[in-house]
Amino acid sequence: MSIKNNLPENKINQAKTRLLLALFVAEEPVMKGKLTDKVKPSKEKAPDYQIVFDELLEIGAIEKSDKGYSLVPSVGFKLLDE
Repeated sequence: MSIKNNLPENKINQAKTRLLLALFVAEEPVMKGKLTDKVKPSKEKAPDYQIVFDELLEIGAIEKSDKGYSLVPSVGFKLLDE
């Protein structure tokens, strides 16, 4: 399944950084709705940022559970360091 994405690469990278930092600060699983509010700028649409979650899940930087999303420190910190 291909995800159509209209966001420029720099916005995606900024959103990834904001998401990883939000999870780092939270120190516990966070529901997607609260994360999306922190990731996307106010005038953007939440579905446009689904690719950020998908890419970070795919590379193992975040994980999803019944309680929400959480940071996988070993991978997430490496991404923040880049």
